[in-house]
Amino acid sequence: MVPKLRLPKLGMNPRLLRHVLGGLLVLSLVFMAWRLMGPKDVVVALWFEDKGVGAALSREVQQSTLFALEYFNLARRGWGYRLRPLVVTGKDDREALEAIRGANASAVICGATSGFVARILPLLNQAKVPAIATNANAPSLAVEGDVLYRYSGPSGALEAGELARDLGGFQRYLAVIDGSNSVYSRGQLEGFAKGLGRDPVRVMEGDPGVMFERFRKELMVGDYDGLYLALPAYYTGIYLNMAWSLRDMGAVTSGWGVSSVSAALAGPNGTAWSVVFSPVELDMGHPFLRFLKGRIAGLPVLPALDSAYGAVSMLADALSSGGPGPQGVLRGLQGLRTVRALRGDYPLDAAGDAMLPLHRVILEDGVWRDRGVAGR
Repeated sequence: MVPKLRLPKLGMNPRLLRHVLGGLLVLSLVFMAWRLMGPKDVVVALWFEDKGVGAALSREVQQSTLFALEYFNLARRGWGYRLRPLVVTGKDDREALEAIRGANASAVICGATSGFVARILPLLNQAKVPAIATNANAPSLAVEGDVLYRYSGPSGALEAGELARDLGGFQRYLAVIDGSNSVYSRGQLEGFAKGLGRDPVRVMEGDPGVMFERFRKELMVGDYDGLYLALPAYYTGIYLNMAWSLRDMGAVTSGWGVSSVSAALAGPNGTAWSVVFSPVELDMGHPFLRFLKGRIAGLPVLPALDSAYGAVSMLADALSSGGPGPQGVLRGLQGLRTVRALRGDYPLDAAGDAMLPLHRVILEDGVWRDRGVAGR
């Protein structure tokens, strides 16, 4: 007869065993809930031009936008979303749109010129992906009911013309505008001429990089008492310097030309005016700017920081109210009434564009200086 094998009894108390199993079950449920309720990734596509005269500004604004996305992820811990950038800059239009759709991007932040935004807007309208433009203030882009919302606000062109009228002169003025961004530059000249009440004697339109000699000859032979420029900041400074070396004349620039770059290149030998929303100075105590100073040695140009932060702020508020996904963000943007920016809270108009206050600025002694809010 084979003896039975007896196994030793485990000394686990049944009641204790139930408590241990119950605790493990609770921990697993908590872990699953944490996974489900943790920050939800929201893909945000960044689509900026990488060629042409707007490329330099676009690089500044895109980098500032990446910083702003990182800041909002850290500053809004616990709000339920994590903004994940998808950079499609440099791709052709078809590839960029496929990448945006493939990643199920909730929104596109784009810029930084009106010409570029006007080119990609029909694609975004077709795909029904909401877009927030950082810098694209051509009046023709202010359309109700499309997917484009703009932080860049009013163009200031009409007000610049009214300023030139009040200053006097500009009876016979020459206009030089950038042909590669004609959606913006022609609209700026049109608004300026309307505010001034007078058309230019001549308009030079084309690539500002190849018009130097034509411009110099035109100033030497033409009887002009004023100059209007709708050019990028780099060329604005060069053309102002050339103009002032040939004659003493008044000058007005579009907002595109207002920056420390144009001031340095123009030099201290003349005076120019513009009407812009241009953060000549920002409160360096703002949390975003303190965050940046802890990250990088030198800050990007202030207008780039301001527009990038404003665009991401619009997106974050739209997400909070409308939820993720293109339809959620679009619903949230449609319900926005204000944008919380670096310099304060500003209302949005019927087209969903920020109504930023316009400032008169003057270039004198090689520095752009704020001369107060336009119209006051």
